[in-house]
Amino acid sequence: MTTSLTEVYDYVTSVGSARSEFYAGIVDAACQDYGKKQGMHEIDKNKVLDAIGAATIKQLNHSNVETLAQFLFLMKLFRLNNDSARLRRYLEGHNERLKAKLARLETQNTRYTASGKPASSLRKGLLHPEQINKMVDEADDMGLRYDQTSLGCLLAEVMSPATTRNLLILLSEFGFLRRIGNNTKVIRSLGVLERLYGDRVGKLMGEDVNSGLGEISQ
Repeated sequence: MTTSLTEVYDYVTSVGSARSEFYAGIVDAACQDYGKKQGMHEIDKNKVLDAIGAATIKQLNHSNVETLAQFLFLMKLFRLNNDSARLRRYLEGHNERLKAKLARLETQNTRYTASGKPASSLRKGLLHPEQINKMVDEADDMGLRYDQTSLGCLLAEVMSPATTRNLLILLSEFGFLRRIGNNTKVIRSLGVLERLYGDRVGKLMGEDVNSGLGEISQ
């Protein structure tokens, strides 16, 4: 069956529309959080956006926000937030996947992945056994929380540790995440990123993918 030009156009525009709605939701949620923190009874979005500034708005619209939202959504979708056995399999599998990629690069005598990522970045993404045990224990006790270092490892293939850290700080400032602690920061998602990303997926699939996923423990 041949796909018509109209079908291709409709698909491309629906992808773009879903992405635009996702970022509109991000900016709106950031404005709501900022306004509440400033004691505004009614949120004047124009005033809030003026106060936030163009540079920060640009950061909120960066693809890294979508990348993190996708990661957190999938963690929730596959029930990794509160199923310790499933979480352990995922974390150990993360290490196995990176080790396999590093082995292939060594066999091919190359220092870079096909997308240009240096092998050293993949090595930094390997989780130590203590990190895995800590995440699994916390998922068992109170629901999954991440320390910044562990989350940086899990996202190592798509962004640097420094980029991850800056992203977490940004999203924590606008109520998407909660950062706890002084030295080793612990991160807990407040569920907004997952919901907005789920809305985006649902728009493309034509169904409500967020229903039935359950609430994230805060």
